[in-house]
Amino acid sequence: MEKSKLGISISLFSAFLFFLGLAGSVVAVMIAVGYILLLEENVILKKTAIKALIITVVLSIVSSFVSLLSIFIVNGFSAIANYATMNTDNDNYNIYRFLQFLQSFPQLLNIIMQILKGIILVVLGFRTYRQKPIGLKWIDKILDKHFN
Repeated sequence: MEKSKLGISISLFSAFLFFLGLAGSVVAVMIAVGYILLLEENVILKKTAIKALIITVVLSIVSSFVSLLSIFIVNGFSAIANYATMNTDNDNYNIYRFLQFLQSFPQLLNIIMQILKGIILVVLGFRTYRQKPIGLKWIDKILDKHFN
């Protein structure tokens, strides 16, 4: 089994990158990828490091976008709900209760996004630990062009 300069196996180091992304720190992944690109010699480890960085950054951007969208949704529903409570009609109260119910969906969407992000990074971490391909052909083409 091939080892890195730190003395751990290449597959474990590759999996560590995805698990580091699971911790939610893109900066930590960037530092680890920088170390690998500058000091390690294994091409497979370098390619996997770049894949881990790309996937972690994309998932973080999508997660941030979902959070931002949920803020807009909650604020929009809150404004409509406040307008609905101005009148004391029973119909307006029902609309208000329905809008309060809809305000809980963005939180659910954020939770689902975090769970999906965790599942993706754990699955990819274990795939790289077992030295199986990740299966992102467009990233592989770019990396093969620049590393060969």
